[in-house]
Amino acid sequence: MKNCLLAMFISSFTSICFSQIQFEEISINCLNLSNVAGHIIIKNNAEYEKLYSYLSPHSECESYALPSINFTQEILIGLKVEASGCERPQWKLKLNKQGGGCGIDLYIPSTGMCKKLFTELVWILVKNSDCPKIHNKTAQK
Repeated sequence: MKNCLLAMFISSFTSICFSQIQFEEISINCLNLSNVAGHIIIKNNAEYEKLYSYLSPHSECESYALPSINFTQEILIGLKVEASGCERPQWKLKLNKQGGGCGIDLYIPSTGMCKKLFTELVWILVKNSDCPKIHNKTAQK
C-alpha cells in the first residue's frame, strides 16, 4: 500500500511539474527559409502572409497556397532542425508548460560520420491557451 501511494504521489507531482503540451505537426512546403535562425513564431494572419515572400521560385511552387490556420485559437511555430550524419535525423520534440508559457525541448541525434548537413523547418500548431509565450528552445544532439 505504501508503494502504491508513493507511486501515485510521484506520478501526480511529475504531471504537475512537467505537464506536456499537445501539438500538431503540419506540412508547409515551397518555402526557402535557409536563413532562419532557431525558430519562428507566427501569431496572426499578417505574420503568416509574410511567408509568401520566401516562396521558392521552383515551377511546382508557383500556385502554392499556405494551409488555412485559425490564429484566434492556435499559434504556428517553425523550428529549424539541423544535424550532420548519413541520413535525415529522426528528431523528437516536447513542449512543456513553464511559468505561464511553454518551453521547447528538441532532441536531434546525429546519424554517422558522413558530415552531410541536413536542414529542415518543422512546423507545429499549438493552442493559444497552452502556449501564450515561448520561454526557451533547447536543442540537444
